[in-house]
Amino acid sequence: MILTLALATGGFAADLSKRDADQARQAWMSGYLKIESAAKAVEEKKLMFALELYEEALATFQEVDVRYPGWNPDVVKFRINFCTEKVRELREAVEVAAEKMSRPDLIRTVKRLRKQRDSFDSVKEKLQADLKAVEERLADLQKQNGELAAGQADLAQLRQTKQTLTAEKGALESQIADLNRALAAAATANQEALAAAKATAAKDLAKAEAEAAEARGLKKSLAQKTKEADNAASQVADLKKGTAKLEGELVAERGQITKLQAEAKALRDAKGTAEASSAAVQAIAKLSDERAVALAKAEADVAGRDAKIKKLEVLIEQTDAVEIDALAKQARTATTALKKAEIRLAEAQKSLLSRVAAEKRLIDERNKQIEAERVVARKVREREVKLHKYLTDAAAAKQAKKSADALWNLGKVLEMEPNHKQATAHIGLIQADLGKDEEAERMLTKAYNLDPTNKEVVLRLGYVQLNQEKMFEALATLMQGAKLDPKRADFRRFSGIACRALAWPAASEAQLRKANELDPKDGEAAFNLAILLATLDEPRTDEAQEWYNKALKLGAKPDAGLEKYFKEH
Repeated sequence: MILTLALATGGFAADLSKRDADQARQAWMSGYLKIESAAKAVEEKKLMFALELYEEALATFQEVDVRYPGWNPDVVKFRINFCTEKVRELREAVEVAAEKMSRPDLIRTVKRLRKQRDSFDSVKEKLQADLKAVEERLADLQKQNGELAAGQADLAQLRQTKQTLTAEKGALESQIADLNRALAAAATANQEALAAAKATAAKDLAKAEAEAAEARGLKKSLAQKTKEADNAASQVADLKKGTAKLEGELVAERGQITKLQAEAKALRDAKGTAEASSAAVQAIAKLSDERAVALAKAEADVAGRDAKIKKLEVLIEQTDAVEIDALAKQARTATTALKKAEIRLAEAQKSLLSRVAAEKRLIDERNKQIEAERVVARKVREREVKLHKYLTDAAAAKQAKKSADALWNLGKVLEMEPNHKQATAHIGLIQADLGKDEEAERMLTKAYNLDPTNKEVVLRLGYVQLNQEKMFEALATLMQGAKLDPKRADFRRFSGIACRALAWPAASEAQLRKANELDPKDGEAAFNLAILLATLDEPRTDEAQEWYNKALKLGAKPDAGLEKYFKEH
């Protein structure tokens, strides 16, 4: 309870340095323990002794108030007022008691007080020496704490870096997930675009094929028309040949007519007989008329054939031009559509290739990240396996009582991870078992700073501090352990031993009784309580005898010195 109250006030000293706060806390604690002892003295009717203790406690609190004004001023002033009131009450009580005392009683009281004063002076000198040693040790601890603080700062930075890397890893994983989703969406879009492009290309190709088929039909029709035109041209040629033949015959007929006309003229000129001449003229006229009619008919036939030929030629020219234009137009349309389809298909293929390349880059980057993460994870696993092996080997060596092997394996752990809690704690515990108190204290202090909740570390740290007679540090450590585990008797028992060494019998008795209350079968607590009661300024021999007997029943070894003391008293 004592140290718990002292430590509970530590949060108000934020404006002081750590060293000043520690010194103020120690001074305040010594004053509080004096109050405890004074209260016990009042219960035992030792008013003068209680008065002196309250006066000393008052002086202590006043010194704390003056030297460390920023350290819990409300608590300190409360204790100053409390002690002032107690001093006033006890002075009045002592004056009343002194008036009632006889001279021999006063003389005995004065002698007893002088003896107590001498004892207190001796204790004070010892405490001053202890305080000096504590201050020196505190300086060393502060130096070590400075190094430890630097290490803790590095550790905090490493932890912060780890958190940052973890956050970055999470962000990267999130980005990778987004990229994977985008990749999947892009792949789906690519497939859809490719399918659409293929469908469009197929549609355009089908259309082009239909147009090509139509063009082939037109070409076939054109070939038929061309054949018909050729036939018509052949007919025209034949007609032209017939016309030429008729024209030849016409020329021949014209020659015959001319010949006949010449003969008729000759006959007229010869002035033949009238009858012969008339018959010849008539014959010639008839023949001339017949020939003229035939010639007119032939000319009409030639003109008709020429007109038909011209009509056929015009029709052939018109048919060829229209059909050729239609075929050319259809061919151009089909070619344009086919080119457009080819362009769209090329664009789709280009887009697909671009997206495939982008997807490949993303996949390659992701694979690189995965490989890097695998390398890191593999190194972490290898490191964890190695750490686990060292720890397992250390545990096996410790169980086999091979301390050197255990320390070697644990040292390897600290080489890999300087602030490994488990390895640091076990090194300290093994060093304590080996009796290397200084090294054990150093490692256990480090282990405590790494994990203040490790009860076993706190207990062994307090124990090695007791072994080195660092009573203030031991008491502070053990009371912190009692705060961590209020039901563990070991903390109370060792705290009682520390208080007895610091000449605080009331506090020592309270702690040892609490230890016995928590563990009634603890012979060590009973034994230490017997020693305490037997060595008081006013020994309580009967109680000491009872506790000693109880300790023996609980398994404690007999003590020759105590047994001699009980026989003599």
